[in-house]
Amino acid sequence: MLRDVDIRRPLHGWLENRYRRHCHTKILSEMNIPRPSARIDIAVVNGELAGYEIKSDADSLARLPIQMRAFNRVFDKVFLVTTERHLSAAIALVPEFWGLATSSQYGNDVRIRTRRQASKNLKIDLEAQLHLLNLIEIITILKDANVVARASKLRRNEAIRLLTDNIAERNLRGYILDALKSRT
Repeated sequence: MLRDVDIRRPLHGWLENRYRRHCHTKILSEMNIPRPSARIDIAVVNGELAGYEIKSDADSLARLPIQMRAFNRVFDKVFLVTTERHLSAAIALVPEFWGLATSSQYGNDVRIRTRRQASKNLKIDLEAQLHLLNLIEIITILKDANVVARASKLRRNEAIRLLTDNIAERNLRGYILDALKSRT
C-alpha cells in the first residue's frame, strides 16, 4: 500500500530529472491555492505553471472536486499522480486536459509512469494567479514595473487591482512566474 510520502520522494526526483537541463525551473512543495482553498503537492514553475497532485492508496478522492476548481484556475497544466487503486475513478473525474500518472511499487523502488499527458488549460484566471503571491511579492512587481514608487500602505486587493489595471496580461504572467521562481 503506497502512502503519500512513498510517492512524493520519487515524484520529486522524477521531476528534478525531467527538468534538470532547464536552469530556469523551480520545483516547489506544498503550494497554497486560495479561492477555493486548496494545496497542490508539487508545483513546477518555468515558462508555465504546472501542478502535481498526489492521491495515494491511503487517500480518498472526496476532496478532489474542490481541489480541481482551485487548480483549474491557476495552473497551465495539472497532473494527478495516483495509484492503480484510484486510476479508473480518476479518469472519470478529472478534466481531459489533466495529465495522469501512476505510481507503482517495484521491490524497494516506487516508479512513476505517465498514463496521459496534460494539455494546456485554456481557462486560467490571472487574478487567481496573482493571489498565489504574498503582498511583498506583489509590491515588488509594482515597483519593478514602475507602477508605483512606494506602496507600503497598499492593501493586497488594491495592489492586485493596480497590477491588473497597469500591466499587460502577458507581462504580468511573466512577473508572476518570476516571483514564484524566486521563492526559497
